[in-house]
Amino acid sequence: MGCLMGCGIQLIFGIGSLLLASTAGLGRFSRILLVSWGLTQWIALVPLILQQQGKGHFSTVTGIEITGFIGVMLCSACAAFTIFSR
Repeated sequence: MGCLMGCGIQLIFGIGSLLLASTAGLGRFSRILLVSWGLTQWIALVPLILQQQGKGHFSTVTGIEITGFIGVMLCSACAAFTIFSR
């Protein structure tokens, strides 16, 4: 269940960042928006983690944390690709 919650939040923040980046143009700001979704998703993940810990669903918390860290790694890969593809 935690992986599904984490993946859902990843998807929401990824699509939101893509939409913001596409409307902002092709400048540096849009690239920052595009690669920042891995970190900004934690705005939603931290309250979700605290809620699930309060309910005693520790395996769900582990799944949410794993998908959150995967998102940060993907964000870092996108940032590296964006920086070094010039």
